[in-house]
Amino acid sequence: MLHLYSKMGKAIDQLDYFTQNDWKVSGLHCRFVICLFHNIPLVSPSLPLFCPQWSHANHDKLLSIMSEEDKQEFDFDIRSLDWDQYIHDFCMGTKQYLFKEDLANLPVARRQIKRWAPLGLMVLVKFCHFCYFLSS
Repeated sequence: MLHLYSKMGKAIDQLDYFTQNDWKVSGLHCRFVICLFHNIPLVSPSLPLFCPQWSHANHDKLLSIMSEEDKQEFDFDIRSLDWDQYIHDFCMGTKQYLFKEDLANLPVARRQIKRWAPLGLMVLVKFCHFCYFLSS
């Protein structure tokens, strides 16, 4: 159990910069930590609706002035990205290079997730029942 807590602490320390800083999104400032981790209802009269609009004007402008050779050599058109493969590679790279974990342990981790997933789902359902009971 201590090993698990030390790994979680290490992961939190590694991601601290990305989760604790403001990021500018098309003229808006947003704190991703507040949006992701705080218990804020989706529709709340006291909070403005969080709808960032990502601007890709510079990307489109650069694509329009590039030659066909450059477009093939520096392929960064986001529309051609395979998102499933990107997310998989991102997760594996984070695990391997940021958290310094061995990818040979993946089959064991997947078996443990399959073993514990029903228990996690059961706890989640019980928690939802408890919240419903408190709210009524």
